[in-house]
Amino acid sequence: MPDTAMRAGDIFSLINQVSGGIGYSLLPGWVRAFSSRIERLPLDARYGSHQQITVLMLSSRERDPNLLALAAACRLYGRGGRATGS
Repeated sequence: MPDTAMRAGDIFSLINQVSGGIGYSLLPGWVRAFSSRIERLPLDARYGSHQQITVLMLSSRERDPNLLALAAACRLYGRGGRATGS
């Protein structure tokens, strides 16, 4: 059981506490986009995790240009590419 000295109510408060040197925390990889002051130390491979995300849509909207763009971005991201949006 970890010894917790402080808790944050939201991820952004936690990011600010960690980047301010108040403590350490396990944070998801996407937080690096919000703070360049966080030193990121990767977990050992045995502690890593993977996530599978599924996008569902109505078959009547399968040709919707916005949904096609979303599906393409998801496929790109799933292959390790970088999806950018406007």
